[in-house]
Amino acid sequence: RILSIAISTVFVTSPNHLPLFAFRMLRLFLKYGDLPLASFGYTSVGIIERAALGNLLRGYEFGRLGVRMLEKYDAAALEGRTTNVVNGMLRHWVEPIRNTIPDLTAAISRAESFGDLEFSGYLIINAGSNRLTAGDSLAELHDIFQEMGLRLRKKKLHASLDMYLPLIRMAAKLRNAPPLEDQQLQELITDAA
Repeated sequence: RILSIAISTVFVTSPNHLPLFAFRMLRLFLKYGDLPLASFGYTSVGIIERAALGNLLRGYEFGRLGVRMLEKYDAAALEGRTTNVVNGMLRHWVEPIRNTIPDLTAAISRAESFGDLEFSGYLIINAGSNRLTAGDSLAELHDIFQEMGLRLRKKKLHASLDMYLPLIRMAAKLRNAPPLEDQQLQELITDAA
């Protein structure tokens, strides 16, 4: 459980240590059996397979295994974490990126309902990024980005908002539009610049 909690911090602050955490979790699952946390553990191994070892299909399969564990144990509280990794980091290497958007979007509210604000923020970022990459209408993205930016601000997810601001700016620049109409969020964008 401690490894599962720490792994997202390790991913952001010390990514070179991610394999140590992910493979340690895998070893524990192999030794003592799966448990609900296995869903996130397997997807974390998927990141290593894809990013560090260059094995796209094996990373994808670990992601699918994580989703199966999520369903097997009805581990809804871990859905935000698992869905974020699978759809934000693994699935789009094997399937069309558009396939990831419904799962990412649906998981945002569910993650929030379980108090997983950290991953609800990451889900918002990945859903926005994948929409932009998939070629969604810039006018539609402008509205969605404004809504999600305000949501991040309201939840006080400042680190996620800082990661989201480049998407807001990029969509606005591509559209030749001012970033957002909301004055408070506009001030946040100006302050972050």
